[in-house]
Amino acid sequence: LALAILGRSRIAGAVRENLGRSDHDSIAGGPSVKVRGRAPLLRDLLRRVLQLLPPRPLFAWSASGWSAMICRVATERPAVLLEGHVSGIARMAIFQGGDRAVSGGFDGDIRVWDTGSGQVLRRLQHHMGGRNVLTDLQLFPDGSRLLSLSSGGDVTLWAMASGEALRHFHGAHHIVRVFPDGSAVTMEGSGARGSSVVIIDAWSGAVQELVSQSLSPIHSLEISPCGKKVVTATSLSIRIWDVALAALEQVLNSSSNVLALAVSRGAAKIAGVRGDRVLVWSGVTGQLLLRWSAEGPSVKVALLAGGRRCIVVSASDAAVWDTDSGERLVRLSLQEGDVSGYVMRIAVAPGGEAVAACGHYNFELFRRNSWARVWDVASGILLHSNDQLNNLWAVDLPCSIALGPATSLAKEVLGPAPTDG
Repeated sequence: LALAILGRSRIAGAVRENLGRSDHDSIAGGPSVKVRGRAPLLRDLLRRVLQLLPPRPLFAWSASGWSAMICRVATERPAVLLEGHVSGIARMAIFQGGDRAVSGGFDGDIRVWDTGSGQVLRRLQHHMGGRNVLTDLQLFPDGSRLLSLSSGGDVTLWAMASGEALRHFHGAHHIVRVFPDGSAVTMEGSGARGSSVVIIDAWSGAVQELVSQSLSPIHSLEISPCGKKVVTATSLSIRIWDVALAALEQVLNSSSNVLALAVSRGAAKIAGVRGDRVLVWSGVTGQLLLRWSAEGPSVKVALLAGGRRCIVVSASDAAVWDTDSGERLVRLSLQEGDVSGYVMRIAVAPGGEAVAACGHYNFELFRRNSWARVWDVASGILLHSNDQLNNLWAVDLPCSIALGPATSLAKEVLGPAPTDG
């Protein structure tokens, strides 16, 4: 049981195999254990013990090089190396089941990987003209479709089962997002009437346009976890849109650029980063609730679904804050040496139990170290740490990071729980 808790696949397999027998046998080469007639009882007991342990999210990250790594956080399993891209990896995403991941190279090469073996399952090609590069991937929640975006503003909707391009959207788009239920996608754009947000039904292709009447371009866009609100940020203001009514609901004044946005359920609270300051607004009243300075430059922020906790990661500090009181709840532990650099991306596990960040630090001539960290949100414990030294050719390419669903050790060792009947 102790070895099984460590998560070693060989022992886990032995436990699974032996608990399924109704015969005298040994578990992982140990002494003989009589399990005749007691396998269901022992299995249920072991499941209850293992369920007391925290779940462990699947973690994928790409440094500035041409490969990526998949690993199960807080286990001794070796990372699975994903190799094959001939250009830097722009973005990554993990499928809901955790068995597959998708990565997009700057050259438009999109690959679907088996996270267990590291094998390529499917390849897609986002065709780009001129000097355009792939800048973003957005995977639908059920994994059935995928959005890819190029720097030229062209968006392609893919069917993952067939690898077929379902739709092409041409225009000056720079941000794409998928609604939490997968029913629609949203893109930002600009025109003669000002900056706008276009909501497109993922099945019928019906278009709904939200026009802000502001000539300032939209540089940040997020959807609330409930899918009922869309929040945009320009250099002058933050705007909250009601999707059902297709109407502007609230305008939050901002004296300067808010470069990062995080939105809670129903847009009840909105967090943003302005320079080295973190600000939290009420999406209902429009009032500024909290403001504090982060320790160090290059700040990224995320709100957990309820909006009561705000995760802030900077180059020299990482913490979980209470958005009601403004108190620091948990300080996310940092390794020695994490005192300078740049935070490229932040990702929160679907269940909110873990947060990951990646970036660069210790820039030297012809060299730059890329780092990745994964923390447990409740305790602040550093679950995973990885550093990689990159060569000259990778020096200007951004990192990409993704957190998949957390899998309990009980499910990993024993398989899915039996259903009633």
